[in-house]
Amino acid sequence: MTRIQQSKLFITVVVVASVVFVGVSFYYLGLVKSLLGILLIQAFIIFNNRKQKKNMQTFMVARKLYDKGRYEEAITMFLKYLKEVKEEPDKEKTTLLNFGMYTQSSVAMSYNNIGASCIEMGYFQKAVESLERAIEVDSDYAIPYYNLAIIAMIRGEDELVNRYMSKLDALGYAATIDQITQKIELLPEEVIE
Repeated sequence: MTRIQQSKLFITVVVVASVVFVGVSFYYLGLVKSLLGILLIQAFIIFNNRKQKKNMQTFMVARKLYDKGRYEEAITMFLKYLKEVKEEPDKEKTTLLNFGMYTQSSVAMSYNNIGASCIEMGYFQKAVESLERAIEVDSDYAIPYYNLAIIAMIRGEDELVNRYMSKLDALGYAATIDQITQKIELLPEEVIE
């Protein structure tokens, strides 16, 4: 079972277990005790998320810059976050509820996002270096392989595209050549010329 399949199964189990927990607690404990228990659980989750939010603040700022198309600024902030994690390694491991569909490593995500930013600006060699670093951190993280397939397609390296597509399939990430082509079409013309 791939990590992606495991994550989907985990989310389904958590949702079903939560519904069952609420139903059983109402039945056996009554309304007041059940609500009190639910409030305690929510307080724990909120406290845990505040700690994660504080530790991930630089990462989240970088991600917002990326989403706004401010790629050079995003790269600067992702590099700052990587420096913070290097200086304080526990910063990446901030929550009991930390899980991701594709990776649990914010370091791997940072390298991937640096690579994606470089693709958007046409710096393909720098992108490849960052994406390979993301894979070094987490070799089962599918998104860097997807981004590498984009670069390989832009460069006309069909054999490499097929190798990355096979790796994506093995990791359980459903991607098609058409999706990669569509992503390339969204890039600025000066980037792919």
